[in-house]
Amino acid sequence: QGRMLQAEEIAGEIDRFRAAVAAVQARMDRALAQDSLSAGDRGIVAALRDIAADDSLTGEAEKAIKGGNDAVSATITAASTIAADFSAVDDHYLNARADDVQAVGRQICLVLLGQDDVSLENIPQGAILIADDIGAWDLARAPLKR
Repeated sequence: QGRMLQAEEIAGEIDRFRAAVAAVQARMDRALAQDSLSAGDRGIVAALRDIAADDSLTGEAEKAIKGGNDAVSATITAASTIAADFSAVDDHYLNARADDVQAVGRQICLVLLGQDDVSLENIPQGAILIADDIGAWDLARAPLKR
């Protein structure tokens, strides 16, 4: 759990959260504008952008901020809550959306923390990647033809 906000900090924290969401959406818009993005990857990025703009995620996070949570904690809580709802449904497609919500939440948190995301875009030619899990956002940006 992060730091609890004072009442006078809440409006600024909501603005900070909204700016982070806008930054994530802009990053995804830039990815969508790339000619090198395949049609399948374009669909993935567009779906992730929709999640970033979805009122259920942003509304849940803003509600938590209004309750005194910092933006990072609020984003983690909101993404986890929505992801748990998707995971609880007996549908493989919706279960996969839980991972997408978590990925978008992670992107928002990275912006809030001023940190860069680890990117597969810069892996060297001939590299072998071993991972427990690769999210849709990372996979869509990975240079798989190298």
